Amino acid sequence: MVGKASASHLRSVANFVDAKMREVADGNTRLDTAKIAVLSALNIADELHQLKEEYDELIRILEEEQQRGE
Repeated sequence: MVGKASASHLRSVANFVDAKMREVADGNTRLDTAKIAVLSALNIADELHQLKEEYDELIRILEEEQQRGE
């Protein structure tokens, strides 16, 4: 893997993806590697999307609180 992040960060991300793929593979023993990878990517994307929605809501709440305090 090549990237701007540190080697330890890239290893951590790779381990995270590997764990997600193993999770999917354990529940779906008939899937090939490509399908496992796609399902894992969808699961990770879903988690990211949910976290982004939660983050956006928290930012909105903080901004409202800040406006009330002014």
